[in-house]
Amino acid sequence: MRSRDKIGKLSAEIATRHKDANTMYAQIMGTDDPAVARRHVPDLESSLGFMEKALKNIDDLVDDAREASEKVATIRSTTEKTRAEEKRLAEEKAAAEAHAALIVRERERVREVEQQGTGMITSEFNLEGAVELVETLEEELKTEESKKDLSVVRDRFHVILGLKTFLVREINREPMRFGYDSGRGSRQDIQSADAEAISVQSGKVPWKDISLQKLSGIMVHYVSGERVGPSRRADAYMAMAFLCRLNGADAAADKFEAKASFALPNAQERIERLRPGTPEAP
Repeated sequence: MRSRDKIGKLSAEIATRHKDANTMYAQIMGTDDPAVARRHVPDLESSLGFMEKALKNIDDLVDDAREASEKVATIRSTTEKTRAEEKRLAEEKAAAEAHAALIVRERERVREVEQQGTGMITSEFNLEGAVELVETLEEELKTEESKKDLSVVRDRFHVILGLKTFLVREINREPMRFGYDSGRGSRQDIQSADAEAISVQSGKVPWKDISLQKLSGIMVHYVSGERVGPSRRADAYMAMAFLCRLNGADAAADKFEAKASFALPNAQERIERLRPGTPEAP
């Protein structure tokens, strides 16, 4: 039987006993006959004893009920906390899974842009377009992992673009006499250059039409001067190494990497970070 039912039953019995006691007390007080008092006194004492015991039982039941209520409240609070913790963990798990999926998607996008930019360089020598492609994606990325991957591609492309920018400036500063091999033993002066082409005596030659061998010859000419510092010289050799490697000329790339490290010994770490096809690079 539940405490509430027990308390209700005892309370009803107390009320009945109290009513009977009042009746007996009225009878005693309403007569001078001692026999009436003798007859009712034992019943009054029994009812009083019962009510005292019942009231104590009610107090005990109330205490038990209060303790049970507190236990229920504790269990409810613990359950609510457990549910809240489970909800928090589930939300964290869902967020972690969503973030992991985002990393995968963004890193795949970086690889796609790296391949697309490399194609622009090897087929069109469109260095500016490749750099712009990377910088556009850089603004869209949200995860640190994909941004780190993209920084390798971005820095590699910037190194190669830096070589072209350097050659345009140096050619316009000091044209290269007999610097361009136009074939069949004929060499022409490189008179000027811009982002699209170099100008020789017979006209313009687009950068994309200049072979790696011819480009490396022009590069070596301009980095060999005393006015070019070791850092700029190392960057030029590094750019040439990357161009060779992107075009599948690994043996030539190895030689230019060695020249870059010789020009600036601490360039080796940068070479290894930006080298196409290495674990550090996408």
